[in-house]
Amino acid sequence: MTDFYDASDIPENAIEWLKGRKTATVTLAGGTSLNTRVRKLAKSKPDKCQITDENEGGTIVAHIPVAWIKINPAPEYTEAQRAEMVARGKAAYEKNRTALRKKAPKTGSKR
Repeated sequence: MTDFYDASDIPENAIEWLKGRKTATVTLAGGTSLNTRVRKLAKSKPDKCQITDENEGGTIVAHIPVAWIKINPAPEYTEAQRAEMVARGKAAYEKNRTALRKKAPKTGSKR
């Protein structure tokens, strides 16, 4: 993991809220997927999500419900588990591919 202070050229994201409050303030760098998600939520759910500030670089400050904040670590898999998932994915892909070929209309000109 890199040192916290070594990344001065990387845009900063921040989440802050007070215990007991229902609203959090998020600061999200422009051009990030979270920034895009919050922008879409502000349009689709303006009663729950409001963008309060934006700078020229696209960084936004928004208010969102604290309930939307989740800490969800990625699962850790063993090599055997990864191999099994890859095999299942390939099998599903082939099954779907075969089914689509059977459904596809035959092309060719009839005279």
